[in-house]
Amino acid sequence: MQHMKTQKGKTVHSANEPKPILVWLVDDNIQFTHILNETLKDFPVIQCTKIYTNGDALLASFSEESEFPDIILLDINMPGSSGIETLAQIRLVAPSIRVLMLTVNSEDSNIQRAVQLGAAGYLLKTASIEDIVHALQSTMQGGMPIDPFIARKVFSLFSLDVSNIEKYSLTNKEKEIIRLIIKGWTTDKIAEELHLSPNTVHSHLKKVFLKLDVHTRHALVAKALQERLI
Repeated sequence: MQHMKTQKGKTVHSANEPKPILVWLVDDNIQFTHILNETLKDFPVIQCTKIYTNGDALLASFSEESEFPDIILLDINMPGSSGIETLAQIRLVAPSIRVLMLTVNSEDSNIQRAVQLGAAGYLLKTASIEDIVHALQSTMQGGMPIDPFIARKVFSLFSLDVSNIEKYSLTNKEKEIIRLIIKGWTTDKIAEELHLSPNTVHSHLKKVFLKLDVHTRHALVAKALQERLI
């Protein structure tokens, strides 16, 4: 990997070097954010540029910032606005920002609400740094990374509703693709698992979007869970 060059105080990336993923951390545990931030420096693909100790401070900064991050790593239990409340506001004022929950909180209500609000993924703080970095990269590639423990809880929160499956005329292949998307898998990984080409998976996904009248994977996951399609 080629090194970055500086021009007049600005950081410029060479043509062959991918632009790093810009990340903000929002967590009131200062020790945790310090350790995470320092550890992320070992991964050039990630660049943490801001740390906020609560959601209110983050939201207040939006009117002052000229450049938003690609991804926000967001805790849930914080003073002031909770992570869930903060997520709802982010979706309203800056919907292009992907929000990845990173928390010790595994309560069913918070998991369900985070998914419904369009969280890009849900990780527990017990995740390794490699898992966090992989989740950030997967999120940028369109995946929805979810901690395996949380994924099991997500599936247990909802039971299959046959009437809705019939209403949307979902095929078995489409239901399988939805299930894997909810697990946070990327198109390439789904293609490998189902022995299909990525283009074929993309074609199935377009049909699912049309049937469910959604436009993003996050909206697809929320609707699939809300209407018990899996």
